[in-house]
Amino acid sequence: PSRTLHVASDSGVLIKGATGSANGKISFLPASGGRQYDLQNVGSDFRIFDSSAGVTRMYFDNDGNTGIGTTSPSQLLHLNSSTNNPTGIGLQNSERYYSVRSNNYSLVFTDETVGSERMRITSAGDIGIGSTSPSSYNSRGQDLVIKKTGSDVGISIVAEASGGTDYSSSVMFADGTGGTAG
Repeated sequence: PSRTLHVASDSGVLIKGATGSANGKISFLPASGGRQYDLQNVGSDFRIFDSSAGVTRMYFDNDGNTGIGTTSPSQLLHLNSSTNNPTGIGLQNSERYYSVRSNNYSLVFTDETVGSERMRITSAGDIGIGSTSPSSYNSRGQDLVIKKTGSDVGISIVAEASGGTDYSSSVMFADGTGGTAG
């Protein structure tokens, strides 16, 4: 054996609670002390438990949902923060790092590589692309705000057939009087 406990088996290893509702677990504690973490089944679910802090760090329910910050995940991946700090996820490759997070009652999409917010959806449902405060615009025109500054800016809406041919498109604007302008 290469370790103090070395198990070689073609049928696996079973760790089971010895009585009634006891749960099996494996605990990890550094020799020098520090935080103890447990891998533990909880009924038909599974968790990674920080015994030192008395907190479940990650929870896997029997429906396949994973919770971080919650022991009752309602989605495939459910993130929860018990503080008002932003909660989110990061997406990174070798070129860029993006984040999607809740922040000040909004859902925010940020290009973290350059530290620039790209889109915000407020709790009122207003959407800002290139604008961090879409609700600061005229109240009749704040539902979708697209803002870009610079000398070479514009917005294109293109309808393209499957053969690659561009067709003319229309953007309709309504002024609330029942009429529209194209």
